[in-house]
Amino acid sequence: MRTMLVLTLLLSVAATRAQSSVDTLLSRMTLEEKIGQMTQVTIDVVLRPGTFTIGVGGEAVDFTYQSSRPARSSGGRL
Repeated sequence: MRTMLVLTLLLSVAATRAQSSVDTLLSRMTLEEKIGQMTQVTIDVVLRPGTFTIGVGGEAVDFTYQSSRPARSSGGRL
């Protein structure tokens, strides 16, 4: 029982420290940086032509694009 209590206390301290680090980082970021982090795309979106939908301002926006890179012939995922 005592081991569980110590473990719970250590995890609580670690979570508090992690949250403090996150709060510090977010307070240093500009609004533009925060938006940029939230709207990052995956490499699949960049490399593969097609259509994808993202949410912008509460609305779904469809984008159709063509990749400037040649398709890979390996047949596997990137």
